[in-house]
Amino acid sequence: MLIFCYGSNMLAGRLKHRIASARKIGVAKLYKHVLKFHKVGMDSSGKSDIHYTGNRKDYAWGVVVEIDPAEKQILDEYEDYGKGYSDKIVEVELDTGVRIKVLTYFALKTKPDLKPYDWYKDFVVVGAIENRLPGGYIQYLQEVQSMQDSDYQRSQANREVLYNLQP
Repeated sequence: MLIFCYGSNMLAGRLKHRIASARKIGVAKLYKHVLKFHKVGMDSSGKSDIHYTGNRKDYAWGVVVEIDPAEKQILDEYEDYGKGYSDKIVEVELDTGVRIKVLTYFALKTKPDLKPYDWYKDFVVVGAIENRLPGGYIQYLQEVQSMQDSDYQRSQANREVLYNLQP
């Protein structure tokens, strides 16, 4: 099963920790969508979402991974399937120019004024750097306004996870 990952799941170590069979196929673009941090997270912060714009000039970068179909239910649990995210089939363009159909997740509840926690944004930025996404896209991610998590323990726990995932 092929899945287009565009947020914190772009970070290979994070996804591999969640889904043992995850194997990167390649970097890809999803046209007519933009990445936003407007998904209402369980912690009330902004999480990533691929927002449909309908404009062919818009696109979101991500990573196509292959997983064992039996493990999709595990990923659904992490994505709070049915409450936080749902899924759909989309066509992406791999960096080789080949177009393929893949599954991806999209937010069910959004709020335009949300900001991600700084540690969450770092997961996304580090994943983009790890996958060598274009510099302009990485800069866009780095410039997203974030906020400090008022829950010090959650913040430190996530920063430790991020630190341990980096090569």
